[in-house]
Amino acid sequence: MEEYVYLGQTVSVNGGIGRELKARRQKAWRKFWSLKGVFKSKMSVKMKIKILESCVIPVLCYGAETWALTLSQVTSLQRTRRAMERSILGVKRRERMSNKE
Repeated sequence: MEEYVYLGQTVSVNGGIGRELKARRQKAWRKFWSLKGVFKSKMSVKMKIKILESCVIPVLCYGAETWALTLSQVTSLQRTRRAMERSILGVKRRERMSNKE
């Protein structure tokens, strides 16, 4: 057995966390879409971002204290968060809006 789940995290004998990060992203998206009614409502954007940060981002980052991430893995997590923020704002990637906007 090279991998097992312990306290909700996938632990690998070889120390790789690729599968764990993939699972975290999937679980975060499931939580995000379970709150679709909130994120697509007429509530203020500021309140939606607070809900994202308190309900979804902790799912994405659960166990992050134990991760030794590479730059590409950090970028992947940031990309997931930005995609969720774009969805809340109703901005499509094709619109080519910068992250700062």
